[in-house]
Amino acid sequence: MFKNLRRSIGFFFLQKQRPAKRRKKLYNLREAKSVGMLFYLTTEPDWEILRQVYLELTKQKITVSLLGICLEKHLPDWVSKLSFPILTKKDLNFWLLPKAKRNVAGFCATPFDILIDFSTNANIQNLAIVNWSKASLKVGKHDADSLQYYDFVLKDPDASSFQERVKNLLYYLTTIKTMSYEN
Repeated sequence: MFKNLRRSIGFFFLQKQRPAKRRKKLYNLREAKSVGMLFYLTTEPDWEILRQVYLELTKQKITVSLLGICLEKHLPDWVSKLSFPILTKKDLNFWLLPKAKRNVAGFCATPFDILIDFSTNANIQNLAIVNWSKASLKVGKHDADSLQYYDFVLKDPDASSFQERVKNLLYYLTTIKTMSYEN
């Protein structure tokens, strides 16, 4: 119960914060030069799917930055071996929002062409990072609580697997037309 109260107050503070100033533009993966990937490290098979996405994007000469979130009390061995920034419980403030650590601040300050949030749920940590990001296009999963944070959302059937969601998201990000848009 106490954690839910902290989370609710954290969401209240997050909604009061202004989003980062950024230049909005609709990019597709064929024209993007930089991509930020934000995701929760929940299972090793899901990480393998995202690792394949990372390898495919880098093969296309896209600069890719990764930021993982793992809120387990004890980091699994496979997470401990990863070599990119990982947000953990100790990186959160009392209201469960990410602290302004170097890895989070650097990720948010980078003006990616596309920020892809691969999270399957609207949690305060990923929404805060999306809100603070200077990415031109912010992409995530459709969720009633998170629509204000994204420029492009994908609504998937609840029964679809993580792999299917990633595949659909990449398909749409490859086929959309590039254009500028205003707030």
